[in-house]
Amino acid sequence: GRGAVLDARLDLFDDNVGLATAHLEISKNLLQSADDRLKALGRGDDAKQVETALKQIGDAQSMANMQDQGANNRAGEAAKILADLLNTVKR
Repeated sequence: GRGAVLDARLDLFDDNVGLATAHLEISKNLLQSADDRLKALGRGDDAKQVETALKQIGDAQSMANMQDQGANNRAGEAAKILADLLNTVKR
């Protein structure tokens, strides 16, 4: 999930909206599966973070389709949420 978001940020930097939205879609699919799994494991707090990242990714995807340069920032926010979550889980 996070890797696909980071790939999308690079794509956005290169003005490759089509590839960026494809990477964001991959990320959303992966993170939706992770969200479902976290909920099944009773890890509601972690699932909420994933849901927040999913919203940011959806926003980034919509913004990218409208050629809005803020899409990269939105994808960056999602990547940070996911990095923070990964750091928390590793402890």
